[in-house]
Amino acid sequence: MTTSLPLGVTIHFLRDGLTISVGTSLHLADAMVMRRGQSLLVTPELRAANTDRLGRCALDLTEDEQLQRFGVVHFRPVEFPADQDPLTPDSLEYDDRRAAALQDAGRISDPDEQRVALARIREAYGVPGSARSRTLKQYQR
Repeated sequence: MTTSLPLGVTIHFLRDGLTISVGTSLHLADAMVMRRGQSLLVTPELRAANTDRLGRCALDLTEDEQLQRFGVVHFRPVEFPADQDPLTPDSLEYDDRRAAALQDAGRISDPDEQRVALARIREAYGVPGSARSRTLKQYQR
């Protein structure tokens, strides 16, 4: 493991799902499931709560170490970039925002303006997950 992050550094989360301990007890009430776009200030208490019995703190993992341990990069140092969307594509919230934008576009009376609005939505959100093909089962021969 690499050297620890300096105290007072902010990390941001790139994806949903990593559980971080925020207290010193082992109760679930002292844990948070982080969401994409959330930021967290590394404090001595936070570092202690996420340190295992061997003295390794999960918040000190580099991107390469996160890939080895989790298979994905969950967090990076610094604030979440302002130019990125904090919602995870194909999440329920993301789909709700796409649906609201489509509803707004449907209210445009001019067909040309409506077509432009729909093209912008398609460009911004892509094809909805429900419209894509999914493999539900693979059979072995």
